[in-house]
Amino acid sequence: MVDTKQLGQLILYIVSQVEELGGYTTTIRLVKFLYLIDLEQQRRFGRTLTDLEWVYHLYGIYAFELPEIGAHLAFDLQHEEFISAEGHRGTLLHVARPQDFPPGLSFGVEVLVNGLLRAWADQETADLLQYVYRTEPMREALRGDRLDFSAVPSGTRYYEFYVPVRESTACQLRESLSSYAQEDAGEFVHPTTVYDDVLDAGLRALDDDETPLPEMAGIKPQVDLNALRDTLPYED
Repeated sequence: MVDTKQLGQLILYIVSQVEELGGYTTTIRLVKFLYLIDLEQQRRFGRTLTDLEWVYHLYGIYAFELPEIGAHLAFDLQHEEFISAEGHRGTLLHVARPQDFPPGLSFGVEVLVNGLLRAWADQETADLLQYVYRTEPMREALRGDRLDFSAVPSGTRYYEFYVPVRESTACQLRESLSSYAQEDAGEFVHPTTVYDDVLDAGLRALDDDETPLPEMAGIKPQVDLNALRDTLPYED
């Protein structure tokens, strides 16, 4: 597990790397990046990295230790308020200079973190939220619950992706994919995104304000899962 100082350094590194990779970090995206790092560390090594106490809060995952950690980064982590073309408010996070990976963390962890950031740095926030919402610890959780990482199968070498759909919808998806394979179509047929009330509410909140969670505050990831798998280590 990382200590508070290392976690602060990891946050600065994430913000620095995401920007270098052509992406951007807001408070809500930073929280999700940290969660995915813990999720993948659990998947690979049977334990989380940060030791944060993740809970199902409002529209998704959150850790209430983060504001205090953010306060210690006040002089290193810069905030820039913005309003998008659609009129949505948000806060971009920046660092003044490139950051090194936190000393004391293993090379395997560094490879894991860099692989995740390469996969998600430039993805849409809505896609990131949709994916996180469907990860194993969130599937059976109720609002206010502490997330149970023991639900993540240890040693798996892939991102398990789960979307509950009606059988009729599943049949339509199978037919679409079968038709695609038979016709050797030039374009991939993307299945329809399936929403439920909680996810829909969360995405509406995101439309209203990029940062609905406290400061520092899941259906398909737009990533090449095979390529991502090859970048992640399977031993510490």
